[in-house]
Amino acid sequence: MDPIYKPKILQGHIRPIKDIKFAKDQPFLFSASSDRNVVQWNYNTNEKVFEYNHSACVNIVALNSTLEYMISGDSTGRIYIWEIKSKTKINEIDFDPTLNVRSIQISSDNIHTIITFAN
Repeated sequence: MDPIYKPKILQGHIRPIKDIKFAKDQPFLFSASSDRNVVQWNYNTNEKVFEYNHSACVNIVALNSTLEYMISGDSTGRIYIWEIKSKTKINEIDFDPTLNVRSIQISSDNIHTIITFAN
């Protein structure tokens, strides 16, 4: 018997994946990894679109509702803010380097962002 659903396999990270976010109404997903990268994938073509580089293990990734910006957080308390269209880092914020960024939530109106840290 053939499976009802055949999973797609996206290959490109060399370390474990820590978080995945799907882009609403777009054929993209973003995967955060211990290999110090966030990868933007086109899941219709199974292709890697772009690699966003960090200086440490990336724990979490968040997308704003209009898909203009991505925020990623790493294991050294650092937050990166990226402009998705131009694929450029527009800001880098250092918090306590002994803490890991564990979650990032962006409000649906894109006004508020909540970031949590852990040891």
